[in-house]
Amino acid sequence: MPRVVDVPSRPAYVTLPAAPERPARVGEVLRPATMLRTEKPGRLQLLLADGRSFRLGGDALLRIELTLLDLVRGQIDRKSVV
Repeated sequence: MPRVVDVPSRPAYVTLPAAPERPARVGEVLRPATMLRTEKPGRLQLLLADGRSFRLGGDALLRIELTLLDLVRGQIDRKSVV
């Protein structure tokens, strides 16, 4: 399962299925149907189950599903993809 590995700047939020939006926390495991949202200058770094990592840029919205990541708006920082 994907998890949050760093929140270098805020605001950055997580909305788990059937739960209200709240600030993102390092170490948090993200289930399918989770939404991640950042506002400028917020950044959020994720580690995927396969070991790849990337940073979600400011003013972004990402939906995590079982087999895909749906970037609704914003950008992924490709420099941090490993």
